[in-house]
Amino acid sequence: STPSECEEMTIFIRRVVADIVGEKIAHDIKVLYGGSVDKANAQSFMDIQGVTGLLIGRVSLSPKDFTGIINNAYDKLKEKNKQYANTQKNQRKTNIKK
Repeated sequence: STPSECEEMTIFIRRVVADIVGEKIAHDIKVLYGGSVDKANAQSFMDIQGVTGLLIGRVSLSPKDFTGIINNAYDKLKEKNKQYANTQKNQRKTNIKK
């Protein structure tokens, strides 16, 4: 599947979970993408809001390819965490000014 298809499915999964057990739990669950992940597309899938990890299949049999996926996904995760931290910091500043 493509990153856009993955994003649509992630939204769908969270909506179904929210209908069953509530929005808080739906927001908090971990969603792993388990399609055809490779070194070239790992960051694209990790860039999708709501995808919290990757489930690697056949490519994990190649140490070189698997390491490439790990490095690319880790770089994207660090970037996401930095953006989140900056957002939280800006929100705190805004709340202090009020």
